Amino acid sequence: MRVPKLSRPGLLQRTVGNVVSGAMFAYGWVALRYQHRLAPGADMNSQHPLVSVLIPTHNRADLLIKRSLTSVLSQTYRNLEVIVCAHGCTDDTVKNVTGLNDPRVRLLVVPRDSLGYPESAENHWLVGPVRPLNAGTKAARGQLIALLGDDDEWVPDHLEKSVAELLTSGAEWVSGWSKDIDSQGSVSTNMGSHEGIEVVGGVATWVYVAYLRFAKWNIHSWRKGWDRPNDIDLAQRFLKMGVRHSLLPRVGAIWQPRPGETSLGVAAYIENSVEMLQRFAVKPSELKKEKGRRGV
Repeated sequence: MRVPKLSRPGLLQRTVGNVVSGAMFAYGWVALRYQHRLAPGADMNSQHPLVSVLIPTHNRADLLIKRSLTSVLSQTYRNLEVIVCAHGCTDDTVKNVTGLNDPRVRLLVVPRDSLGYPESAENHWLVGPVRPLNAGTKAARGQLIALLGDDDEWVPDHLEKSVAELLTSGAEWVSGWSKDIDSQGSVSTNMGSHEGIEVVGGVATWVYVAYLRFAKWNIHSWRKGWDRPNDIDLAQRFLKMGVRHSLLPRVGAIWQPRPGETSLGVAAYIENSVEMLQRFAVKPSELKKEKGRRGV
């Protein structure tokens, strides 16, 4: 699968990006060692810890229900809460999620009255989910945090196997393989990417201990000189900080194009840039609704 080359930020932007990343790493390095002094292990007080599943979303109501939520609620691991992080949704997302009437699912409405980054199709892909992910991480009640895109799916035993690995390996963070399906129906196995010192699986396979929430998702990661999104920014920070990671050699997630699209990842955003800019732009109607909610 061909990955388009993204535009390289200018020297000033890369410098700012490196300063921000360096500060986040330094804070995380200290915070992790403080946590390890408090509890050297993963600090699980149960063989069935509560898993908080975060699903950031913006105006993909049907896909959210049909793909990601259906696969989460069908997991063989049952002790979970699902936090749908609705980032300024103006479609049927709120109605559809509340209509599930499932006590495991709760809706977190995240304001979207500004983006926090320069508007472009590639930047929507690079950092669009950051604010809802940070809000969902803060709201999570579980001992473990798992991540899933609104257009991705898990295999039925993904959480069961991931939690077992965390409980038995001493790892604080586990990732795995994904099954990639292209628009022609061809299937391949994505075994992850080499992020400096280790191979890390795709973000849709991540499960990690909740005390790592001090490592926030980076809204400034678009400023970096690499063609990678916010999840790689966090993965590299985790590894540099010394977070204990385990790669499960099995498929945990399924990745395929959204309806009407033929590409995956950033390619879909760039090839459909006009539609993506319209879809993710902050519209005057959204601003009015957000201000009304807050009584401005």
